[in-house]
Order: sequence, then structure tokens, then C-alpha cells
Amino acid sequence: MEPTKFFWFASGPFMAMREDFFLMAIRKALSYWAAACNITFEQTKDHAQAFIFFMQGPLYPQPAELGYVARSVPDGPASVVLFPSERWVIAKKQPDFGEWDAVRIIAHEVGHVLLGSAHLPDGSMMAESYHMMARTPQEPDIREAIKKFGPPQNFAA
Repeated sequence: MEPTKFFWFASGPFMAMREDFFLMAIRKALSYWAAACNITFEQTKDHAQAFIFFMQGPLYPQPAELGYVARSVPDGPASVVLFPSERWVIAKKQPDFGEWDAVRIIAHEVGHVLLGSAHLPDGSMMAESYHMMARTPQEPDIREAIKKFGPPQNFAA
């Protein structure tokens, strides 16, 4: 079975994170989901081709959440928006107090694009509350992704 391919596009302005930092975090987060199930991601420079749009949100007002997914139609193209934070880091094992791992937040929001708006049990990446130790999709996340997209190409039963 051919993997499901998602095209993605990142746009500026790059306020809280430099463009290279933001793109590195996006690629790492997408690699987690590609390893979990039968999907691939490809960056495109053509925003009309993209299914997932990544951007940084407005400076003010900043809501309590770190990011969110916006869609104009259910199951249609989605925007993953990250709000500015003074302390974004990339995939540290455990961020220091006040730091936010951009990869984990992006991966969680991409999980909503792929799996829908429901949250999964505590301890999973798709849990409602941010769990610092859930750096990659956990067993409940992977189970839901495989239900929807099938196992990854290199999966051995």
C-alpha cells in the first residue's frame, strides 16, 4: 500500500523562531509521525499544493495555549499556528523551567491534523495536557495513526 503523502508549507514572518530553527522543528516533528504510520511529508513552495500550513501567530494577544490547528472545513487543509514564546527550544530531553519544546508542540498539533481533535490518554503525545516525557508518538498515538493510515512501510508484524 502506497503511503499517504501530505504536502506542507511554512510561511513567515518568523517572529519567535528564526526560519531555519522553525523548519528544523517542523521536519523533526513530521519525522515522528512518518515513523509511526504509513504517511510521508514533503515540503512544497506552492502554497496551493499544501495540506498543512505552518506559521507563527500574532505577538498580541497571546492566549494560554502554545499552538493550535485551524481549519475552514472538516478534514480539509489545516494551519498549524505556534504562538511566540521567548523560550522555544528543540527536542531537549527535558526542557528547563519556562522552556517549550517546539518539536513536541508541533508534533502534537500535527497529530490533530492527522487524527482529529480528540485527545488521547495522559502520557501520550496527544494527551490534553503537555507531558514533557512524551517526545514522540506513544503507543496510544501510534495505534490511532495505524488505524487511520496503516502501519509504516518498514513495519514487521
